[in-house]
Amino acid sequence: MPNAYGKARQTFIEQEIMNAPVQKLVLLVYDLIITSLQKGDTLKARAAIKELIDGLDFENGGDVARNLMSLYEYAYRMIGESQIDEALKIFQELREAWVQAFFPNGY
Repeated sequence: MPNAYGKARQTFIEQEIMNAPVQKLVLLVYDLIITSLQKGDTLKARAAIKELIDGLDFENGGDVARNLMSLYEYAYRMIGESQIDEALKIFQELREAWVQAFFPNGY
C-alpha cells in the first residue's frame, strides 16, 4: 500500500507546515533555496526568494526587514547574473545566523 503511505506522509507534512512557527518556515525556505541552488534549479530558488521578499513585514520588522530585503534582492540579482556561488554563500550564512538566533539548541 505505498499509496496509503504516500497520502499519510503528505498529510503529516501539510499539518507540520500549517502548525509550524514562522521561524521554522523561514528556515525551511532557506533550505529549499540552498538545495535548489546546489542542484542548479535557479527558477525554484528565485521563486522561493520572491516568497521571502513578499513575506517581509516592514511595519513591524523595521531595519531587520529592510536589511533582509537588501540581501534577498542582491541574491536574486546574483542568480540572474549566474553568480550562483555568491547567492549560495548568502543563504548559507543567513541560514546559520537564523539557526543561532531562533534555534540555539540546534535544529
